[in-house]
Amino acid sequence: GGSAGGRTPRGPGTRDSKKPLPVAKGSLPDTMEILGVGSIKLVPPQLVDQLGFEAMCNRVFLDTTTNTTGSTIATLRTASDGGGWDVVDPWEIPPEADVEGSWKRAYVYGFTTLEDPTTEDPSELWVYYNARDGWEHAREAIGVSRIRF
Repeated sequence: GGSAGGRTPRGPGTRDSKKPLPVAKGSLPDTMEILGVGSIKLVPPQLVDQLGFEAMCNRVFLDTTTNTTGSTIATLRTASDGGGWDVVDPWEIPPEADVEGSWKRAYVYGFTTLEDPTTEDPSELWVYYNARDGWEHAREAIGVSRIRF
């Protein structure tokens, strides 16, 4: 974790901080504890104004009422100080823990984004991601969510 600066992404670089860039909790209930953040992806720059966010990230959480973990894909905007991220929607693509048999019952993660490839004038951001249908002995699948703007 942390941040570094250099002339190229491969370096050589100078470490600015050993602390990970902060991602705010957002409007998650008090019973949700963030355990980790990963897989931050920037959305196509030409869609930022229409979407109202600049990036998406996967966040692993613990629901202290059920003592179960899960993950969600949240939308992000650069923090005002530029040193982290503010959460726009912590549940942009949530698991469906209460839906028996859902292909994304426990976790949603490992994603990529692209503009709607079926049209010259896109009005959707497509988000392809992995999900798990449970916790123990679960199956994994890949799906797509379309965010309209």
